[in-house]
Amino acid sequence: MLFLNSRPVDVEACSDTSSDYANRCAKRSQLQNITLSIVGFYLILSFVCVLFYTPISVLSLVVPILTLLITLLAIRTGEDSNIWPCAVMGIFGLLLKIIACVVFISIFDIFENTKPDPIAKKSRHNKNDRDLDTKWLFFIILTCTETFFLIISCCIKCCVGKSR
Repeated sequence: MLFLNSRPVDVEACSDTSSDYANRCAKRSQLQNITLSIVGFYLILSFVCVLFYTPISVLSLVVPILTLLITLLAIRTGEDSNIWPCAVMGIFGLLLKIIACVVFISIFDIFENTKPDPIAKKSRHNKNDRDLDTKWLFFIILTCTETFFLIISCCIKCCVGKSR
């Protein structure tokens, strides 16, 4: 009569473990969704940058596509330590692309419709050649900076992976 409770003692412990596991899975799912959203916005903004100056700006799509592939592979492994560096790279890349779009529009004034100047045609160094050179330089610096951020996020992954 003393032990009328038919429930085992460990039921409460098992229910706490299952709810803890459910909380970890929900947190991981939210982290994956946030990371995919950030990297998706980063890729969309990179496609907008391609519209500015098509020949060389296609080169600036390499790093966002690599980031997307790394993110998909990290999500497939299912570990949180693999997803965080992708989120960091997405945030840095997104901020860098926003800054690059603003700077490109303010420096090169893409909305201005100018007529060719006949005096400029006669000069040896044309202003259009200088603009093309600076646009090339702009996108090369942008791609190098994105590559630097990608290397930094890979280093973060290595440091986080070793600490666990």
